[in-house]
Amino acid sequence: MPPKGRRGRPRGSGRSASSRGDASSRGEGRSDRTPIETPEVEIRIESPSSSSPSSASESDDHLNPDATPITIHSQKYYKAEDMASKRKRKKKTSYIWNNGFEIIHAEKGTKHYYCQLCLDEGDDLQYKPLAINGTSSILSHFRSKHNLDRLGNPVEKPSSVSSRASSASCSPTPVFQFSFERFKLLLVHWIVFCHVAFLQVENEFFRDLLNFLNQSLCELLPSRNTFRGWVVAEFKKEKRRVRKELKKARSKIHLSFDLWTSPNFYSIAGIVAHFIDSNGYRQTQLLAIRHLKGHSGANIAESVYRVIREYRIQDQVGFFVLDNASSNDVAVDCILRMLDSGMPEDERKGRRIRCLAHVINLVAKAFLLGGKAETVADELVLAERHEDDEEISRIWKKQGALGKLQNLVRHIRSSPKRRQQFKECETNKESWKEFNKLEV
Repeated sequence: MPPKGRRGRPRGSGRSASSRGDASSRGEGRSDRTPIETPEVEIRIESPSSSSPSSASESDDHLNPDATPITIHSQKYYKAEDMASKRKRKKKTSYIWNNGFEIIHAEKGTKHYYCQLCLDEGDDLQYKPLAINGTSSILSHFRSKHNLDRLGNPVEKPSSVSSRASSASCSPTPVFQFSFERFKLLLVHWIVFCHVAFLQVENEFFRDLLNFLNQSLCELLPSRNTFRGWVVAEFKKEKRRVRKELKKARSKIHLSFDLWTSPNFYSIAGIVAHFIDSNGYRQTQLLAIRHLKGHSGANIAESVYRVIREYRIQDQVGFFVLDNASSNDVAVDCILRMLDSGMPEDERKGRRIRCLAHVINLVAKAFLLGGKAETVADELVLAERHEDDEEISRIWKKQGALGKLQNLVRHIRSSPKRRQQFKECETNKESWKEFNKLEV
């Protein structure tokens, strides 16, 4: 059923007899109202034979032959449900869809919200279709215009709340300088940098806290799906910023990357850029964290080369700083071949630099665990993964004094009682006086 907008009323004129008759036939005649001479908004529902949407709409959004165009402010829209590709969309659960529906601009293909409370029931001549980018702006509209909260329940008008608050207390009321874009950015930073689950934006206690600070602010909180869109949009924005920063770099873009296996056995690669920016400062930027098919040199090269192309720095790549894994040798050689097929082999080898921190780590392992340090480390990792305490103790026991000290520490830390007893072993106690002369 098409929306109940005013039918066929041209600007600067009253209702035609045909449109009043049509409205009366549906029990909605309004002959007792004075015609509006110069309305600021015009809603016209044309016949199905009217012109179809422009070719600018997406090719997969073909119109239903029975689609009825809706004209608002001289702009033509169509109901989303009349678009063939929209029929199988997920069911929307928010109460706002009980009081309105989604419309699509006939030429631009943009999505908007048709508020029935404003256009069909309230005859609001100032209403302009709200752009649909999540539900926050629509919920804010319902609160400010219709005094309904996010669940559709009536709320007090801001004026009555303010007057009651001022009469209840003489203390000054906090003043919030609010910017919705700034609020979005701060919320994204808190959730992402503190590793908070997206679901928490729907947590009732978190919403109660914001509602206590500012009722209008609480209404702007999105659903977790909308919030995910905020995060992706912010990521793309920052990616564009980093791309511009790399383009203006004074030095070559030197890359380092490292690989590891996650607890759920995914192969992960982190790719980092090092360069001197346009202001002469040394910068380190994380470019990407990618899921690899495996730790082979070819797989690494494919993933890193794709990141290089994404940031458009093919002509700026300098040296690669990596650990001593042989797969990294293969990866660097493959990447440089893809960047410049005519680069000599000696130059390709010269672009690969060993990581000093990794070299020092290998030396320390060899000093502590001997020549088979890597084998011992692999055995320990496997035993820890299976939580086999006896196997861990057996492996460390083979390492002489260092292994015995490690087992002693593990034994103390594995029991709350032993931890407490160890804390009581202070050198200023009478029973430990003899040990005060020892230097450890």
